[in-house]
Amino acid sequence: MTKVRIAACQINPTVGDLENNSNKIITALKDCEAMGTDLAVFPELALTGYPPEDLTIKPGFAKKSLEYAQRIAASASKTVGIFGFIEPGSDPDTSQELVVREDSDFGEHIFHKAYNSAAIVADSDIFGICRKQVLPNYSVFDEKRVFLKPSADKKIYLIAGVGIGVVICEDAWIKNGPIATFVDDSTDLIVVINASPFCTGKLDERIDIIKERVTEINKPIFYVNMVGAQDELVFDGGSFLIGTDLNIVFSAPQFKEGNFIFDLEIPDKQIRQDKKSSPVTSISLRPLIKNGEPVHFTIKGLTEIEQIYSALVTGTRDYVNKNTFKGALIGLSGGIDSSLVAAIAVDALGADNVIGIAMPSRYNAHESLTDAQELASLLNIDFKTIPIESVHKEFESLFNQTLEMRLEGLAGENIQSRIRGVILMAISNLNSYLVLTTSNKSELAVGYSTLYGDSAGGFSVIKDVLKTQVYELCKWRNLQGYVIPENVLVKPPSAELRFDQRDDQSLPPYDLLDACLIELINHDHIVSEIDSDKYPLEVLQRIANLIDAAEYKRRQSPPGIKISSKSFGKDRRMPITNRFRD
Repeated sequence: MTKVRIAACQINPTVGDLENNSNKIITALKDCEAMGTDLAVFPELALTGYPPEDLTIKPGFAKKSLEYAQRIAASASKTVGIFGFIEPGSDPDTSQELVVREDSDFGEHIFHKAYNSAAIVADSDIFGICRKQVLPNYSVFDEKRVFLKPSADKKIYLIAGVGIGVVICEDAWIKNGPIATFVDDSTDLIVVINASPFCTGKLDERIDIIKERVTEINKPIFYVNMVGAQDELVFDGGSFLIGTDLNIVFSAPQFKEGNFIFDLEIPDKQIRQDKKSSPVTSISLRPLIKNGEPVHFTIKGLTEIEQIYSALVTGTRDYVNKNTFKGALIGLSGGIDSSLVAAIAVDALGADNVIGIAMPSRYNAHESLTDAQELASLLNIDFKTIPIESVHKEFESLFNQTLEMRLEGLAGENIQSRIRGVILMAISNLNSYLVLTTSNKSELAVGYSTLYGDSAGGFSVIKDVLKTQVYELCKWRNLQGYVIPENVLVKPPSAELRFDQRDDQSLPPYDLLDACLIELINHDHIVSEIDSDKYPLEVLQRIANLIDAAEYKRRQSPPGIKISSKSFGKDRRMPITNRFRD
């Protein structure tokens, strides 16, 4: 048996930060070598961050990416490193550059494209480059826009006596795709580097897909995934290796950065002289001396609610920190949504970096303020109360006397929310704290939010979280440590913009609403395709109309964390002007 020591290097890169990302890779390589690691594998586009979007079509960025990849290679020693980077289509300084040209009335427009590639480095050199073959162009992915599709080019690398093939992310999702070319005996192990975004059920889906590929070629497959967050996407790590018996040989934790090292035994075979075997590139002349035994990771998976909460914390932490805000600012209404967002913010950033602001009006119940105060005390965050009654009266006077209009009805309700939004944004400007909005997916779906009011802010933490999930997350968080007052969980939800207002006066019960939203949004069904015996037809029609009518609001809402298979934003690109009705 040949024993090879392997590391899953789950790093959290920042898009565009080539200097710090390369330093992370170099440091991890050195740490892995100190542990006697033969092979250290990093995620897809670990050097540039993912997704780089239109940075990719800047020829200067692709050129810099290659320069930093060469810098990493120069620092590499006996541990072989595999990491993702952007490879220029050709030398940007020559006329041979690969581009896409589009003719228009204004002349020719040139798009510079590059490859989504993996570099294999050791002994101060780049021994090989593998290019992504299958470019996804669905859901949140736009890779055909910015990356070149290469010709098929299978390469096998002999590392510490083990024949290894390398593919990138989507290459592993295709039946009879790039992985199938490694079925011959020259290959002992397939390495797949990934930047696979989190959504509920995604880890199980990845494992199932890789099991299919293992069955297809009868080779073990090592899947390494990114961690951290980039804008609306969260990467959950959870790297793993599936053996030929379809068992999980190794698994790394989700949502945790680090080098997770294990030993893999490969049966010895006299295969290198087989004429049917593919040619191999020898990198490591000898295995490293293995000092001590590393931890053999096989991590018990997180429950779905734990995964969602971890994703929300990770997404909030990275958005605030990577965009260099000093902390987070939240309007605390005493309701369940703002309570959950505050708890997530504290878990992400620490209590010292979160401020809660209560802004009561004449319509707020006294218990709402006391609930907000109790929450702030339990979370140990800075808490301020700014009554808005006097400002509200000034607006009413302005409309009555100057405009000769009565500020009443929906306009009168919404002005309160907009006053609060102005206050929060002013404080944000003064102290560089990011305003976290508190609207959930159920409300955003049907337009139950105020444009430039409670939707005002920089980041929407629970934008993809249904109201029923909000309750589940709050209850789970309290089991880890009581922070959300019990009264918040049991009182009827209300916007409190008029006396005795409750959400169920304007919306169906949330359990029914959320079930209908899953059918209409997550599954993309139209009303006539949904079982009307299960969901009342008039309710479905009303919800579908509300969803369509609120599209213009959602288009103006801040970015938020994706946790479902169909989040608002890049996942779901609907026209604002749209007269299709079913």
